Amino acid sequence: MSDSASATQPTICVRADGCVQFGTTIIEPWPSLRMTPPGNVVLSQAVFSAKPGDQLWAFVSHIPPRLLQRAREAPAYRWTLLELAAASPERGEELIFACPALALLVARSCPDDCEDHAGYFRDFLSRSWRSMLDALLLPAEARWIRVLRKMPLAHCTEWTLETLAKALRERHPHLRVLCHLPQVTCDTVALMDLQPSLVTPRLLLASAWSNADAEPVRWCVETVSWFREEEMPGRPWPYRGLDAAALARVEARFRELYGDQGEGLETFPPPPFPGIPGEIMPLCDRWALIKEGEEQRNCIAGYGQDVVDGFCYVYSVRVAERATLLLRRLEEQTPWLVWDLRAEGNQPASEGTETVVADWLEANQPGSRQNLKNYEDLDCY
Repeated sequence: MSDSASATQPTICVRADGCVQFGTTIIEPWPSLRMTPPGNVVLSQAVFSAKPGDQLWAFVSHIPPRLLQRAREAPAYRWTLLELAAASPERGEELIFACPALALLVARSCPDDCEDHAGYFRDFLSRSWRSMLDALLLPAEARWIRVLRKMPLAHCTEWTLETLAKALRERHPHLRVLCHLPQVTCDTVALMDLQPSLVTPRLLLASAWSNADAEPVRWCVETVSWFREEEMPGRPWPYRGLDAAALARVEARFRELYGDQGEGLETFPPPPFPGIPGEIMPLCDRWALIKEGEEQRNCIAGYGQDVVDGFCYVYSVRVAERATLLLRRLEEQTPWLVWDLRAEGNQPASEGTETVVADWLEANQPGSRQNLKNYEDLDCY
């Protein structure tokens, strides 16, 4: 970058009045934390990254260390969680430590166009926890508060919170089981996203011991279900009497039958565009598609038939981060579109990944750049 270009870049500074400024964005000091205008990701990330000796530490050091560390550990809505605590420190801290899942559900509910985050959160924190559920349009029952309290902070990802809220709202048939689990994990909630007929209380219990970075029980169920449907389409699920260990043996048997390289599984047509070794790699058989879904915690394996039919193709992307790319065309003679591009757990891909994919598709299919995202018709896997 040239000297003239770098001179035009805004810098982060702590003003004499204690506020932090980055370009036109200003954050007032604790206990306000009002950001004007809101939503500056660069500035909020800088606050979380600050350490003693940094210029920003004069601002960050006024935030209670326990709350700052708690927000840093949150997998989603970190800055909004701090804003929630700042709105009413005593009540906010109690909620964030005692029931982080509810705290994050409140944080994520703040509308994008809300100009008074403090007032919005102060209203929530003046309520009882059951009243908070009611305001979130969730069933306001004490047992669901107990379920939310069972979820550790590390498991409170954006997707997990959204899926659990949906299960509560729709009165999922397995909800009552959650009340009896020692804890509710990402894996537990992921099981709630499958067909209820595939899931049993014993599988839900096994999921309570899963780590935050894995969903072994959910993927075991989904893999066995896929293999079973391939072998005997439409037949009833015969494994309801099995616990997680027994079902894992069924999965291992299926994998043994098909082979580690997908032997016996249907191969896909050639990819529409060559990949970039180590960066953008086509998934050329169903086994590769299943592995991608397992590793990325998404349902991309369900697109196998669309790939065979010639209307979709899937690539594993490994550039700015690991991501899954779904290309689709509406008819055989129409251009390929970027139908979806997601990081692990269906999180949005970064701008860096989007740029690399856009450049690659433009090079292979000129005129494609405007189709990088097709949100109007998005299929979220």
